[in-house]
Amino acid sequence: VEDTVLWLREMNYLDDKTFAREWSRSRRESRNWGSIKITSRLREKGIAQEIIDELSRESAGEEETGAARRALDGWLKRGGHEVPLEREGEIKAFRFLNSRGFPASVALSVLKESHTGTSPEES
Repeated sequence: VEDTVLWLREMNYLDDKTFAREWSRSRRESRNWGSIKITSRLREKGIAQEIIDELSRESAGEEETGAARRALDGWLKRGGHEVPLEREGEIKAFRFLNSRGFPASVALSVLKESHTGTSPEES
């Protein structure tokens, strides 16, 4: 077993960093998960903290904000919500984004965009 594992590592078939990067990208793009949820799940899978930290730095910023926008858009469409949202709708949207693993700052930024209809780069 040890020889097989060594061979798999040498052939780059067993590589935690590559696995974590691809798994994270997949969850962010297809399920619109945020960094908090992705980090938690990677820890559950036994990925080393230094790999998780590196991936978090790589995907911070626009990648996460884009995923949060997509998640919010999907939530709005599924729920038939009118934009701009009323206070109760904003609270529900914030909770939804939080449940997807987005930091509060990202959730609030995306919700603010939904009110103005512009992204921070445009204003």
